[in-house]
Amino acid sequence: MGSFNYKPTRMLILLVAMAVLLPLLAALQYYWLGQVSDAATERLRVGLRASATRFRHDFNREFIRAYLNFQISSGALPHDIGQYHLERFEHWNRTAPYARLISEVFVVDYDEQDRPRLSHLNVSARRFELTEWSGEFVNLRGRFESAHLRSEASAQNPIEPFAEEIPALIVPFPLVRTTKPPSSEGSSPGPARPDDKSTPLLPGFTIIKLNLSYLQQEFIPSLVQRHLFDNSRSEYNLAVISISHPERVIYSSANPAVDFSSSDASTPIFGLEPDELRAFLSSEGAAPAAGEKSATRQLRLINLNLKSSPMSSGEDDGHWQLLIKHQAGSLAASVSGARYRNLAISFGILLLLAAAILMTAISTRRAERLAGQQINFVAGVTHELRTPLAIICSAGENLADGIVDSPEKVAQYGDVVHREGRRLTDMVEQVLEFAGAQSGRQHYKFRPTEVRNFIDDAVAACQAQITEKGFRLETMIEENLPPVSGDESALKRAMQNLISNAIKYDSESRWASIKAQLGTNTKRGEIRIDVEDHGLGISTIDIAHIFEPFYRGGEAVAAQTKGSGVGLSLVKQIVEAHGGRVTVKSAPGAGSTFTIHLPIADQTPG
Repeated sequence: MGSFNYKPTRMLILLVAMAVLLPLLAALQYYWLGQVSDAATERLRVGLRASATRFRHDFNREFIRAYLNFQISSGALPHDIGQYHLERFEHWNRTAPYARLISEVFVVDYDEQDRPRLSHLNVSARRFELTEWSGEFVNLRGRFESAHLRSEASAQNPIEPFAEEIPALIVPFPLVRTTKPPSSEGSSPGPARPDDKSTPLLPGFTIIKLNLSYLQQEFIPSLVQRHLFDNSRSEYNLAVISISHPERVIYSSANPAVDFSSSDASTPIFGLEPDELRAFLSSEGAAPAAGEKSATRQLRLINLNLKSSPMSSGEDDGHWQLLIKHQAGSLAASVSGARYRNLAISFGILLLLAAAILMTAISTRRAERLAGQQINFVAGVTHELRTPLAIICSAGENLADGIVDSPEKVAQYGDVVHREGRRLTDMVEQVLEFAGAQSGRQHYKFRPTEVRNFIDDAVAACQAQITEKGFRLETMIEENLPPVSGDESALKRAMQNLISNAIKYDSESRWASIKAQLGTNTKRGEIRIDVEDHGLGISTIDIAHIFEPFYRGGEAVAAQTKGSGVGLSLVKQIVEAHGGRVTVKSAPGAGSTFTIHLPIADQTPG
């Protein structure tokens, strides 16, 4: 890098310190994001469980509402069971928030042979009608037979209040033994509550059939939207399955089906929770069962009816299971994905920062190196300019003082002044041309140019230097070379620089050659111009930098060869501006060969 020695600056030291701190910052960022992700996962999981719990409460509340709506107290047995159910069904349709949740109402009582019989509420006819145990009710008949048998030994009725396969709610009520079904309009009145306290009360049952289609398409989606969807698009998939038959899917928001074998949150639903019963009775009052005067008495009746039910033990009661699973596969996977995205963005920013630090360090390094080269350039140019100026001033002083008195001496001095003036002019033109090229204001006039012309002009311009050094320059130009498209004066300047370098750096063999021929190494036609010398040569380290502005090779500096360091840079700029390239082959002590590759005129753009 010439005589300039690079020393670290405060800026560079600061950049190195920042680069050392980057890995520490990356490690801390990874640790902090991990902690944030763990906290976010737990917070989302807690929130999801809370939403699932609110869903369960609202879901079960509507079935509790339906259960209490048709509840009959043993102390307030209506005179007409059929009329009572009809009124309760109409009351439900008027007041319930989800009235379509109940599709049909049935009543089960017993004949004289203690066989259960099924009656259907015909709403349009406003009466109950006997119907067969068929379809979805076939498997339900056995439950009422066993329940009736158990009732013979106990007044309590432990029948399961849910028939999830239908699905339906089963509400027991006291009933006197009778041979007639519940009363219907236009028929004999149904069984009345006996005045004789010894008359046995036998169980009857109200079956509240639920509208499964409405439950799947409107009821569950509305609760999902209320408790689990923050906007029109949820991040979660949701399913409701049967606990006893997990393969049975009652509802699923995922399409296509998603594997819910593992879920982020789950809770049992479709149950009568005692706490929820109390909350319902406290908030809305006792169900309007005939003769009921207080919520406490109503709750005591419900607890009696559900005493032996396996689904009345607490908040984990339920026949269905609500499953919630994140669309990413799990809540942890979603948070982990977000964490990795954040890490990628953070590390990307750190990498950009590291790249910026590196580029700043490189720029600082190059700026200081360029500053050193500029100092060397100024020193070299100053020295180069001082020599011809000193010679011209000395010759002029001698002429002015009358020391030179013969015509021969005057002619000799005039030749010296002319030669040094030309040398000074060439240096100034070179510096100005380099400055113009660097500023981008240099404009070339391209026209078809004969290779021989600018080579001969360059040789002629260097003739004084060749003669002074006693140099031998051989020129071999192939005949009938096609012209190149270029600025003849600029190409002459490039050739002149190469010739001057060959003369300057070869003080021993004092030989150089110029060879111009048609190139054959590329598909596009080109002219190759080789300038070869047997001078100092260039080291492998210096070859990579010799075309940089102000750069001077180690061999040239060691030999104290004069120069500004802009000649080869100017050659490269001129050749590349003409769509060509310049290459070099050299070794220390073995001379150098510079090759200019120029495209022929008919293939040059513009």
